[in-house]
Amino acid sequence: MVHNLCKRPHCLVTLIFVGVAESRAGGKVQEQLGLSELHGGYEDTARHEQYDFQKSRYHQKIRANTSSYALPERLQNSPASCTPQLLRTDLLSSAGDFYETTDGNYYFEPAACLLRRLSGHEARQCLAGRHLDFIGDSVTRYQYMSLVDFLSQKQYQAPYGDAPGSPSMSMYWEWGDWSSFYQGSQQKLAQAVDATAVEACRCRRSDTPQTFTQEHQAGRIKEDREFILVASPNNASDRPGETIRISYEQVYDLPTFHQAGLHGLIQSLRHRQLLTGPPSTVIMNQGIWAYGSGDLDHTSDPYRQTALQSIIDMGDTLVSSLSNTELLWKTTSVAVDDREPLFAIINANTVTAAEKSKHWTVYNVRSISEAAIRQGLDFMTDNLHFIPLIYEQFNDLLLNMMCNTDNTWYEAKKSPGSVLQRLMSSSA
Repeated sequence: MVHNLCKRPHCLVTLIFVGVAESRAGGKVQEQLGLSELHGGYEDTARHEQYDFQKSRYHQKIRANTSSYALPERLQNSPASCTPQLLRTDLLSSAGDFYETTDGNYYFEPAACLLRRLSGHEARQCLAGRHLDFIGDSVTRYQYMSLVDFLSQKQYQAPYGDAPGSPSMSMYWEWGDWSSFYQGSQQKLAQAVDATAVEACRCRRSDTPQTFTQEHQAGRIKEDREFILVASPNNASDRPGETIRISYEQVYDLPTFHQAGLHGLIQSLRHRQLLTGPPSTVIMNQGIWAYGSGDLDHTSDPYRQTALQSIIDMGDTLVSSLSNTELLWKTTSVAVDDREPLFAIINANTVTAAEKSKHWTVYNVRSISEAAIRQGLDFMTDNLHFIPLIYEQFNDLLLNMMCNTDNTWYEAKKSPGSVLQRLMSSSA
């Protein structure tokens, strides 16, 4: 049953299931989300580390101020699973809304389909034998940490932080300082469920703000991480013996934004492949480092589009000879301060360049953060970063783009011409 609270455009409604019979899609939604029936509603029993998340100060902040939208009626009546083909060919298909379950948890759903909520086991099946390489800013770091923790533990971390005795992999401050975060997260990842896992962290960073600023300006900060997991032979359904490799490199805006981007691509598609072979998929974004960059920080600067185009062009050039490597441009999530106008412009410029490119596909996480802002849902921990739940939604969208409905890897077919040209030719 959906209770409409008011008719005003910005008024929010809460989705409440009171038994499957009251919603024809109840069972399908339940199945898609990995939820189980409990006292007439739905509670998450498998996807997350179990704790009383309603005691989290971040969850209380959301509940105190907001409510969530209901799923669109047409999805309740006829929900369709998201597929890689749909999410890759229609950028608007990933726009959507958040809704709330009766136990107070939140999920994002695209307007066009229902996301398949893969279990840790299913994600391991899909990613077996693959290498995902994340290149990006600190938001991308926390998304990487969320994904590798999910693969290691076979469930997502506590979605709202504040879990007693379990500091979040996406909130470094819960570990006390950067050194403890680097060391502690490595140790947790190594304690993998039904698998052998290890993470190398070539990381250095100061905990003193003044020193951090000086090191940043001097380009001495480094964070280069690589996670490797091999499923246990005792768990045949996880495809034992096949390695899952997930890596992350943080790129900065020095000496310039576009040079940092070029460096990240060269590191991924030339240097890293010499050691481990080319990655299956490169997921790249460096959006929040645009602010303060000498080549991008003026919104009217015509050089900006040239700088962004050079990053897209470099990716096309480097990947042209790698038949099994795909490039995803991850859109820049929303900021809630005076940097947002610049981020929005840079995001639009880069998406336009990526859509016209030969080898890039747009991975639209911005739609998730835009939905939260539009609905008044405060999922932020500061002006840029999010609670773990949002990185989980980013990764659910990513897994839906990379994994077929039978949990096999989606083989993206390369062909000449831009994405737009290929779409036009396929519809002719």
